Amino acid sequence: MGKLDKYFLIQIIKTYLTTLISVVGVFMIFHFLEELDNSYPLSEKLSYIIHVIPVAVNTSYSIALFISTVIVIGQFNSNHEMPIFFSGGKSVKQIIKKVLFFVFLLSIFSLAIGEIFSPYFAERSLQIKTIASGKIFNNTNENIWIKDNNRILNIGNAINSKLYENVTIFELNEEKNFEKITFSKIANFEDDALNIDDATETNIVHKGSSFNILRTNISNSNPRKVILDSEQIQSMKKEVRTMTLIELFELTTFLGASGINFDDYLLELTERILKPINVIALVIISTPLLVGFDRGNSIGNMIFIAISFTLIFNLISKIIKSMAIQVDLNIFLVSILPTLIVTALALIIFLRNFRYL
Repeated sequence: MGKLDKYFLIQIIKTYLTTLISVVGVFMIFHFLEELDNSYPLSEKLSYIIHVIPVAVNTSYSIALFISTVIVIGQFNSNHEMPIFFSGGKSVKQIIKKVLFFVFLLSIFSLAIGEIFSPYFAERSLQIKTIASGKIFNNTNENIWIKDNNRILNIGNAINSKLYENVTIFELNEEKNFEKITFSKIANFEDDALNIDDATETNIVHKGSSFNILRTNISNSNPRKVILDSEQIQSMKKEVRTMTLIELFELTTFLGASGINFDDYLLELTERILKPINVIALVIISTPLLVGFDRGNSIGNMIFIAISFTLIFNLISKIIKSMAIQVDLNIFLVSILPTLIVTALALIIFLRNFRYL
């Protein structure tokens, strides 16, 4: 790596770290002020906020990296450093390409680090807040027992927040005797109801001191819904932010093969994977506004440009996804459509400004 390349990399890393600390710091201040309104001890709030920091870093690294790249490129131009780079044998196009390469590497590195630490701290912070608020937190997904009115529910394995394996439901009568036992290998939790099919249902008919056992099968064509309204059921709903990319991929693949809705998980999976591409595309789009134009641009103007592009991209992404879901487009296409659009726009801008760059 040449001296000029090292200079580029050092400037990007320094600005990136400064920007990331600033963005996360502002977010944590507002988040802490928001938590002050909740009724649990201050010490637990501080512990919660500390554990949320890695999650905030993982969420905002792409924004911080884009803002820092805009600042670095803008400063190269406003500080009259471009002629120095030219004398070193670098063209504007080569400079931009090298900056984009370093930004992409930093983005991949940040994504990898975030995937290592963020899911653990997300779950830990959620646990701290949930327990401090006096609610129930399940930190296991195997052999879970739940009592709901006159029902006792045993879940052998909670695959995710909606899909359970080896579910047994014990129903009691008014005398607290077993009245019905239902076993299902697969159950799907949706709209506060547990949908079971291909299950075995055992009815226990009490007659005085004796009882009869009647066993029937519940088929796919006649599924049964078991209505549950339990805080413990809600506590098993694992948030997508507590899952790694590998877990999301495996879960999405499994749910897709099982014919079960996996839209939320696929959207989260693609959003995380596409962050580096989105950063590169946004940098390319903003480049014509930073290089060769007003050399008196201040850092404030550069930050304003970066934040404006970020807000516009996020707004367009939400609009596209909402409209696409309404017309029932393929969920994978919906998840990558904003990136495809911004990438296509970046390529057009890059090609149209080829001579200039």
